[in-house]
Amino acid sequence: MSALRICYRADFEGPTGALNPSGWKVPGKIGVEVRKISPRTGWGAYRPGTAERFIQITPQLDAKTLQNQVGLYFEKQVSEWLMYELSEPSGKAILLKPEEITYAKGRIYRK
Repeated sequence: MSALRICYRADFEGPTGALNPSGWKVPGKIGVEVRKISPRTGWGAYRPGTAERFIQITPQLDAKTLQNQVGLYFEKQVSEWLMYELSEPSGKAILLKPEEITYAKGRIYRK
């Protein structure tokens, strides 16, 4: 059994600061995906399902710290963070429910 490649996704509204230096009103939801960049770099914030990283948001060593940081760049968070499995080789994200996973040695596995 191998560890899952996971990501977390949430929707936000109203980008602020470095994400919106002009201060324009941006309508609608903006999806953010937090996923592992590399063991050395840690976790980064991306547009869901793409390789486009929010370069204004500094990568962090753990996902929880980055999730907290992402909220600082938006007026409000409109959905909770949800965990997804990134399937191989397509990279398609599959929603994971808490009852489907187990933790062991700092990694996440399917039950």
